[in-house]
Amino acid sequence: MSERVIEKIPCESSSFTLGILSIIFSLIIPPIGLIFGLIGIVMAKKAKEEAEIEGADKTKVATSGITCSIIGTVISSINLIVLILILIWPFFEAIKGIIDLG
Repeated sequence: MSERVIEKIPCESSSFTLGILSIIFSLIIPPIGLIFGLIGIVMAKKAKEEAEIEGADKTKVATSGITCSIIGTVISSINLIVLILILIWPFFEAIKGIIDLG
């Protein structure tokens, strides 16, 4: 039997990198962290599919990439919701003040 040499899956390291960037940017600029996280999830799933087609068993980097991307996406989503609430809260208070005056 001849052994098949499996080359590195192209999207594997990219998905991990985007997952790490997603976590970092989720704390600094949530919308960018959310975008990086979503792209990282897509790339990790693509890498896992390619590994399945190639017959590779080792997809640890793709699994790490999808994990980091999901964590970054969740943190970004929470921070984005909090940011939006902080920005619109004064408007709710102003409307409440107007209604109380009436």
